[in-house]
Amino acid sequence: MAKSPTPRQLIVSQPTSPFGEATLTEDQLDRGTTFQEDYMYVDGWSDMLHERDVHVREYKEGTRNGSDIRTLPGNVYLSRCAQVGGAMDAQKLMKAKIKGYRAVDGRPVAQGGDVGRDWLTKIPQGWILQPDNTIRSPAGDLQMMFADQGTAARNHQQKERLWLEQSGNAVPERLGAQADMSGGKEITQKGGNSVVDTPRAAKGNQTK
Repeated sequence: MAKSPTPRQLIVSQPTSPFGEATLTEDQLDRGTTFQEDYMYVDGWSDMLHERDVHVREYKEGTRNGSDIRTLPGNVYLSRCAQVGGAMDAQKLMKAKIKGYRAVDGRPVAQGGDVGRDWLTKIPQGWILQPDNTIRSPAGDLQMMFADQGTAARNHQQKERLWLEQSGNAVPERLGAQADMSGGKEITQKGGNSVVDTPRAAKGNQTK
């Protein structure tokens, strides 16, 4: 009677990528994928948004205090400055300026510009510095704008109140008398707590 072959242990194996195994952590892989696909990525600002999102997730998981969630120094806004056909249109830019936004200055901080600030470490790849020092997207249809923290908080609060009113929900007292044009000054609630404690002004990198 033939002797049965000695069973061999199966080796679990799968093809690797042409470049070998990645050594990045899961968080780093998520960030790399997200930023590679984010054509609106702004060096500095997008990193801040990611950090805040991580903090919010940790807060919801119960591993971070709410007071330790990262706040933002303001809001970077990409405002449309051209029509679909490509013709220049300043209407959206004017609306942004009415809300307290200003054009981002593409010069270094040492020369009076914004490049080098924590929310704009460099001009994003492919974006174009214009002769007037504004920064526009590669297609030229978006202009980078910025609102300081107080202005961003005010805009966020007004937007929240409007949404509550239109949806038929009760407007909390903290929003009752705050929807005024403060000219970008920091708005405070009753008791002295600043609204900028939660300043996620907009999704970030959205266009009007």
